[in-house]
Amino acid sequence: NKYYFVSDDNMFKILLSHREDIISNLVNKVAYIGIRPEDITINGDSSSENANVFFAHPTSIEPLGADFIVHLKLGSNIIKILLPFSRIKYIHDQIGAKIDLTKVYYFDSQGDLVVF
Repeated sequence: NKYYFVSDDNMFKILLSHREDIISNLVNKVAYIGIRPEDITINGDSSSENANVFFAHPTSIEPLGADFIVHLKLGSNIIKILLPFSRIKYIHDQIGAKIDLTKVYYFDSQGDLVVF
């Protein structure tokens, strides 16, 4: 099964077959996902058919010593990813980022944690 999350005009696929029993309760409802910056990675596959990938524009880069926090604009939202220095060279006008689904938190429209 395929589920889609929408952020403004941006939509990306999240394949959730491993959590379908819980996630199916959120279908066609307002729901939110939470993910930590270290659980999002740059994805080299630019295919829009690739699940769990979103495309966004970098807006700023914060140096944190050996790592960087990269702010990505996805619609009106800012998504932060944590990258080591060696991956900073892959930042361009638009990048694909992949979500580690085993680390996602799901919230209902009231902001209550549904599952993580």
